Amino acid sequence: MKGHLLPDSVAAFSAVVKDRLQVAGLATPALDARMIIMRATGLTHEELIARSGTSVAPEARVQIMGMVRRREEGEPLSRMFGEREFYGRLFTLNSGTLDPRADTETLVDAGLRVLREQPHQAWRIADLGTGSGAVIITVLAEMPEAGGVGTDLCITALKAARVNALRHKVANRLELIEGSWFETLSGAFDLIVSNPPYIASGAIALLPREVRLHDPHRALDGGPDGLSAYRAIAEGVCRHLRIGGHLCVEIGEGQEGAVGAIMRGGGLRPARRHPPVTADLSGTPRVLTFVNA
Repeated sequence: MKGHLLPDSVAAFSAVVKDRLQVAGLATPALDARMIIMRATGLTHEELIARSGTSVAPEARVQIMGMVRRREEGEPLSRMFGEREFYGRLFTLNSGTLDPRADTETLVDAGLRVLREQPHQAWRIADLGTGSGAVIITVLAEMPEAGGVGTDLCITALKAARVNALRHKVANRLELIEGSWFETLSGAFDLIVSNPPYIASGAIALLPREVRLHDPHRALDGGPDGLSAYRAIAEGVCRHLRIGGHLCVEIGEGQEGAVGAIMRGGGLRPARRHPPVTADLSGTPRVLTFVNA
């Protein structure tokens, strides 16, 4: 599209953007178009409707078309905008962080359920492979009495987690440490949570381009069978989980039996007072909960 052929009004621009994204085969072209135009113009959804005849400023047109080209190539809006909504809060992302999915909110739900059914106390929580910090920051924001530690091998990811901890006012209760799994942790925890890499190495090439090309492979690659991270967690978990404490881990589709066997081999047992398996919104088993009995 040449500059002089671009539409003028918000409504016309929205229609053109939606059509381009639809031709590109994207799943939600109308939603994506609306989000792009809102981002470039600063208009809310309500203003987008009420001011549909308003002209789009030249600088906003350039910004819109640049984002349209990036979206046509498969770049997620969250990567363009540098943030993602998770559990009702916005989290900053960067090149070192996984883009948190709605499925991972199931991990937060499972962890909160464990804490809320325990006696009132100053819970201590660890998040292994914290990335943007979305999981542990959400748990701490929901549980003002809790404190925690998040570990990650990637310094870049930890930078995003620090920004998010400040943004959501939990930085004084969260320690962020560079390290792999338990290697830099000390002491015992009431709850350990993790959304580890669980995609088999050979299956990464089959992932949607939004994931394959834009999420860090280190946060996706679970080794030849997708289970390497769970073995590493099982090896050290009982040394860092108090007796009666719980581990909640996110799993991939079809991994329930294998991960359960790995954790039992590490000395844990399926949770008894809490659901040992929590399904996501699609009904797929997504989180397993274990207890150090």
